[in-house]
Amino acid sequence: MSRAWAWLGFAVALILLAPSASAAKAASLQIVGSSRATGAADALFAIADGRGLSWSATAKEIVVERDGANFTRIDAIKSTSYGRVEQASQAYGPGELHGLEARDGGAMLARSLGAPFSGVTSTGSRLVAVGIQDPSFAEFGASDVRTSQTTHLYVDESMPGRFVNLTSSGGDFELRGTLLLVLYDVDYAVTTAQGSAVERTGRFESASVAGVTQGRDEQQRVTLVDAVLTLHAPGEAALFASQGHVDFNGILSLQGGDAPLAAPGLAPLAAAEGEGRYQGSSSLDLAPAGGSALRLESARAPSPLAPVAEGASAPLLALAALVLVAIAGVTFGLSRRARRAADDTAAALLAMEERRFADALAPLARALARRPQDALLHLDLALCLEETGRGEEARRQYETTLGLAPANAEALYYYARLLARQRRPAESAAHLAEALVLDPRLTDMARAEQAFRGMTGISV
Repeated sequence: MSRAWAWLGFAVALILLAPSASAAKAASLQIVGSSRATGAADALFAIADGRGLSWSATAKEIVVERDGANFTRIDAIKSTSYGRVEQASQAYGPGELHGLEARDGGAMLARSLGAPFSGVTSTGSRLVAVGIQDPSFAEFGASDVRTSQTTHLYVDESMPGRFVNLTSSGGDFELRGTLLLVLYDVDYAVTTAQGSAVERTGRFESASVAGVTQGRDEQQRVTLVDAVLTLHAPGEAALFASQGHVDFNGILSLQGGDAPLAAPGLAPLAAAEGEGRYQGSSSLDLAPAGGSALRLESARAPSPLAPVAEGASAPLLALAALVLVAIAGVTFGLSRRARRAADDTAAALLAMEERRFADALAPLARALARRPQDALLHLDLALCLEETGRGEEARRQYETTLGLAPANAEALYYYARLLARQRRPAESAAHLAEALVLDPRLTDMARAEQAFRGMTGISV
């Protein structure tokens, strides 16, 4: 059950669907370089690609509401029928949440309850801003068949009003306030003074015979009171705010459409090649201007930022894939598409799938140099080090992984396996027991694992 499979094959594509071809094109603002967005916000929407989502939260009160239904799928006629939707809720009290697994296409929507939450977004490569009205947040699964008695348990929400939509190509987010999380295909652990529990969302198959499959579908809505939520999204994620404040150091590109953006205060920035492009550092205040228009209210000297990333002034070919068309009454959706296997992560995962663990070490090290807080990268590096006979280095990487994601069941399992191989049965037993509590699906793997056989205190 290697973590590598969870990273393969897909990326998030941001699509703005137009209900009317005659509506006017909106202005947009695009930044390549370092950027930081701060201020009050109303929603954050992220879809997991093959790299998952890393997140955690603390709250004074945690309440989980579950909507679930049993389903039967008949492959011969490509039909899925659902039973009655069952609802249940559980109040955990004060505690912590730790993300465990976000499967490819899994969705997290964080919305404010009452007053807007305080949001901070840090990106190291690219940020796009556009005005948007009445956004909808929809998770689409291309492989899902929902025909007979369709039950909408995946994320499908809307939010009335005018907003600034800030979309980052990967970034770190911190949200503070009272939040509602809507989750599908995202698993997490809840830890309170009374103990720990694992919550799972998404579609799970329980039995399949002669082309007839039965299982259960579940979405969750989690209320977090006085919460602090941190999220690392390797792929695209979008923040929605009534106003946006952005500090940046890099290249700013203004794209006007039928209602060009004014750029007051940008005179101190050096003009970059191409009309409507500037280079340097600035602090911007953005607001929606009605319909799908975006207004740049002011620009001034920014707060200190990190230097522009190397290569940021190169021709902006990457921006061509992010030209956004925003229409009044727009539907904001995300769909899964196959991602190109040209980067270090994909090269490492391909090597791991082919059991060329030594070949995966260098690309994993390069990826970690760019994303040192990515727990899944540390886990993959630990697995490769263990498979190449570098046990002590693997042990340190497992410990780093668990420092970043202490409730990651697979990291606990593989760390327990390494400790068993190193003849440290007591430590191995403790970590294995914790892994099996967090994810009972690992029990069959543990029973078959040679390293755990005959160890005192381990019953699998």
